[in-house]
Amino acid sequence: MPKGESVPRLIVIKGADEGKQFDLNGTVHGAGRDATSHIRLHDTEVSRRHAEFRQADGAYSVVDVGSANGTFVNGQPVKEAVLQSGDRIQIGQSILVYSAGRSEGQGASDLADRISMITRQDQDLELSSAIVKTIGETEGSRILAQPQKAGTP
Repeated sequence: MPKGESVPRLIVIKGADEGKQFDLNGTVHGAGRDATSHIRLHDTEVSRRHAEFRQADGAYSVVDVGSANGTFVNGQPVKEAVLQSGDRIQIGQSILVYSAGRSEGQGASDLADRISMITRQDQDLELSSAIVKTIGETEGSRILAQPQKAGTP
């Protein structure tokens, strides 16, 4: 890969492996539950050998290799599909987003960077919501009805 470019990758945005990223820097990458899979997913609805991500002519395709539950791209069942940056691939209950990589000039607009930022924001929101969870229903309703009178309980 030329200097200044990032490799294509898959980012798990839903499922047991949420947040994991898999670089696609070869011609064939197996996806499944099997320990030998480059893209190993800990999802009971994923077959041991579920799909392959194959590179040809500068693009990646996803190919279902006879999985029990099928492979979907952007919600559509596929046996094989050429991927575009931003495509969502569902394997079992796991959803992965394909990022085609970037040239040096694209900077922070890279899909993988944006998803990483979104994931970090979601985690921050999740942690801060613990405060809201400690307020009782009645107290929460009072605060929402008259926020100017909220004060400290």
